[in-house]
Amino acid sequence: MEEEALDHGELSLEEDVDRRKADRTMIQSNTTMSQEYIHDLTSNEPWKCTKQPRIDLQIRKRKWGWLGHVLRRRIDDITRQALG
Repeated sequence: MEEEALDHGELSLEEDVDRRKADRTMIQSNTTMSQEYIHDLTSNEPWKCTKQPRIDLQIRKRKWGWLGHVLRRRIDDITRQALG
């Protein structure tokens, strides 16, 4: 009956200590699992999970886009002249 008298927000001292121990154990086990999982990932797996192209491909695409932009400029433009 004493337990029924307690609100959901109020815990007895023993229950509070047990809950904190359980929380601490769960946090430690989740951290350990996360660290182990990170070490098991290959370099391509994060890209597959996020469905994004690799960064080197994104950089290459932007460089080619910039080059095309420069080549469409006037012949007397300084940027185009710098390309030779």
